[in-house]
Amino acid sequence: ATAPDGRLIAITADSVLQLDPAGKVAWRSGLAGDDLNIGGSAAAVHPPAMLPDGRLLIGAPGRDVVMLGRDGQVINRWKTRSPVRGRPLAYLNDTFGTGPRVAWAADEITAGDPDGTPGHVIPLPAPAAAGPLAITEGVDQLLVVATVTGNLAGYMESSRKPAWTTDLRA
Repeated sequence: ATAPDGRLIAITADSVLQLDPAGKVAWRSGLAGDDLNIGGSAAAVHPPAMLPDGRLLIGAPGRDVVMLGRDGQVINRWKTRSPVRGRPLAYLNDTFGTGPRVAWAADEITAGDPDGTPGHVIPLPAPAAAGPLAITEGVDQLLVVATVTGNLAGYMESSRKPAWTTDLRA
């Protein structure tokens, strides 16, 4: 991934690297945790979400979400009960103020303030396969995920209620 400020961010199976334009590694940060997938290979499968201040939000191998500072240091690690298969999201939602918000989907959608404990939880009928994406709906955001059962579903963030579900026949 390329950051807006020109940084190049590369993700391997167990770490994140920042490289300069000449390919020199500026820093490397490990992502592996205590609970990797048993019997399978652990891998981050998506580019990081980037917050306006340069912090990175990454679904860690196996499960969990990690926030890294611009220097590659782990700022926070949030536990998930199942793998985060989609790319975490950095976005704005006027309903909750003017600051950035973050969200990710595993067996539920978790959203909130990246400087606190993102504890705004939206239950899913099945684990997420992809997402979330945010679609502006007035001053609120509609968080959309695809589930492992082949459904695409939109949830209003503020009410945590489903707005719609579509069977993708997938």
